[in-house]
Order: sequence, then C-alpha cells, then structure tokens
Amino acid sequence: MTAKDQRTRGIDILTEIFTRTGSLRVKAPRTFNGGFSYYFEVTGYGKVADFCLTAEVLEDMEGTRGYQEQANHFAWATEQRLRNPNPIAFMTKRGVPVEVESTWPPEPWPGRAASIVRTNVRNLMDSTRARCFVVTTHGQQVFELKQNPFVKFGAIVNSVRDAVDAGKVVFYEDAIEPDTLQQVDLRLEQRQRDEQETLEIFLERKIFWLGFKVGNMRSFVWLTDPWDADYLGSSSADLAREAEVLEAHNIVQLEKDRQFGSSGRELLLRARELETSIISTQRASGKDQRQAGEWDVFISHASEDKLSFVHPLAEALQQRGLRVWYDKFTLTLGDSLRQKIDDGLRSSRFGLVVLSPHFFNKDWPQKELDGLVALEVDSRKVILPIWHGVSRNDVAKFSPILAGRLAVSTSTGLENVVAEILRAIG
Repeated sequence: MTAKDQRTRGIDILTEIFTRTGSLRVKAPRTFNGGFSYYFEVTGYGKVADFCLTAEVLEDMEGTRGYQEQANHFAWATEQRLRNPNPIAFMTKRGVPVEVESTWPPEPWPGRAASIVRTNVRNLMDSTRARCFVVTTHGQQVFELKQNPFVKFGAIVNSVRDAVDAGKVVFYEDAIEPDTLQQVDLRLEQRQRDEQETLEIFLERKIFWLGFKVGNMRSFVWLTDPWDADYLGSSSADLAREAEVLEAHNIVQLEKDRQFGSSGRELLLRARELETSIISTQRASGKDQRQAGEWDVFISHASEDKLSFVHPLAEALQQRGLRVWYDKFTLTLGDSLRQKIDDGLRSSRFGLVVLSPHFFNKDWPQKELDGLVALEVDSRKVILPIWHGVSRNDVAKFSPILAGRLAVSTSTGLENVVAEILRAIG
C-alpha cells in the first residue's frame, strides 16, 4: 500500500470514528504545507470544531492501535464539547472566562526548531482580546506528540489558561491591540493537583459564565471535561463528585447523564454577588501581580519613536521570552512623565526610558525626570536609559542624573541594545 493509500485509509478511519454516533459530520479534509498537514472540520449541534493532523499520523492510523483509541476518545470529547453553548469557551482558575480559537495549520518558526499555532484569546468578561502564538518544540513533536498526537489540542487550551493565570497574557480592546503576537509555550507535563475548594469554585464560575451568562438558567455545560481535569491536576471523576456535592446544595442542576449541569436556584440567587466577587477578585489579583512584577519591562517613549525603534525593540524582547508592556506608556504632549513611569514601575521589574529628541521636546519640567530616582527603592536601579539619536551632552542638558547613568545607544544596533538590556536585568 502506497503512502497516499495509507493516508486515504487513515482519513476513512478517522471519519468513521467521528460519525459513529450519528451526531457529527466530517468534511473532506483540506491539505496544507504541500500535503504535510491535513485540516479537518467537524460539525454537530449547530456548531463547528476543527483540528489539524500530519500526513504521517494519518498514514499510521490503521496500523497503530493507540492512535485509534486516542482518536475515539478525542471524537467523544469533541462531541461533548460541541454540546456546550460555546465549545471554544473555557474557565480559568483566575476567574477569567476565555474563548480560545486556534488557526490551523501550524507554521514553522523561522530560525527555531519549533512550530507555532496562531491563537486568538478573548476575555468573555469584557470582550478584550489577546493575539498569541503557541510554541511547540521539535522535542515535543518527536516524543510526546508522536505517542499521542491528539493531546496537543487540549494542551494548547490549557497552556493558554496557564498563561492567563500567570498574568502573561495581556488583553486589549480591538482598537488599540498591538500587532505583536504574545508567546505562549506549550505545556505537556502533568499539573499539580488543586484543592477540592478550587474545584468547587471553578465549577461554579464555569456554570455561571459559560452557561448562564452565555444563554440562560437552562443552558447546560460539560462539567467533567477531561481538558479541565488535566488543567486542574485532577480527574473527570473528581469533577463529577464535586458536581454531585454542588447539586446537593442546589447550586447545580445535573442532567440525566450527570456529566452536564446548569444553574441551580442557589447559584441564581447569588448571581449578582458572584459576578461582583469575580470582578473584584480579578482586580485584586491584578493589583497583587502588579506589585509582584507582572511585567519584566515597560518601555516609556515618545509616540514619534514607536515605528522607528520602539516597536522593533518590544518585538525583539518578547521573542527572547520577556514580558513587555509598552503601549500603555506611550508619552504624548501634556502627559506627566513622573506619573507614567511611576505607574509602570509599580507593575514591572524594570523600566526602559527611550531618550530622544522627540522625548526631550515634550513639555515636561526637568525636575520630573530627576525625581525618578526617588522611585527606586533599596538602592535597586530599575530605570534603564536608552539613547536614541542623542548624545551624552544632549542628555546632560535635559537631566544630569540620567547623563551619569550607564546607558546603551541605539547607534550600536538593535541586537546590541537587546543584549545590554538582557544583561542589565539578569
């Protein structure tokens, strides 16, 4: 049997698995990357799910029993997820309901032994969005994903949720969202088991935000999703038991199969309180993370320098794994430099100040910049000057204190600037 025949047979087997219950339909797959990637679209319950497999996986589908078992489990879980009001909506431990939508096929990461999947993440609380790319290393592809190619789809969702919990994903309104994609590394290792109380809170929030808020009190959501279990370091059986406890308290109404649940009377009576407490928790959590250093660096700069230098710098730092926040610290006419950088230092480990002719032409008093030294506590230097089109004499005229600081000039090249920043922040 030729490789083409094996792929055709693999597609037939996969299609038969997905359509076995009669609830799902599978479109004929499309090929990408010269026939290396196969894109599948599955429809059911008026909704759509999609995924991508390699030609190699399809060629091995018939002869690899493990693949068929994994495909059966994946097809069953896909059908259950399509019964949700929104099959790509997920709850996080941090309390943020998110929609995770990946764009297939995976793309090679130029210059790296890795591939990426572009993934849009939307915060369902306020409709803000984060454009991300999830990185799969060559080692993961060769080892873990070779054993179970279907585990990747849940791992992408859970890695995004981990990043949201850690404050590594920044959500923007559509009008101000930057072009830069935010990096999320694929996690395949087992997560630490969460406490039972965490499971209870998680399920309450899931029912409230992904069921009641999306539809109504009768909108059922899948409470024993194995992707949730992996994300929580738990099991579907643990989630089922916790759902039974919630039902006893009239917080959840379980369906006959005991796997799906909707809002119970007690949950509805607490709806306003629950929504407010979740929002308050998010604000408090955000405050705590800012105090702990949610971002590695922020970049304070004049708006005129964004395209010529600042945006490429931010992209280069993000590509090296740093958490960079710079759009919030664009300085325009009339802004208070002290206030802007003070705000930035409260939420970041270090502040980069791009000193340029445009920066100096802003209408700020010199004493504001000199006063920044007072923001650096315990003799720890957190403000790192970057000279962009200026000399030491230019800086000295504006701020003698900054002129005496070790700085890096953009005239030495972007790569050198990035290297000096990485060296300074360790």
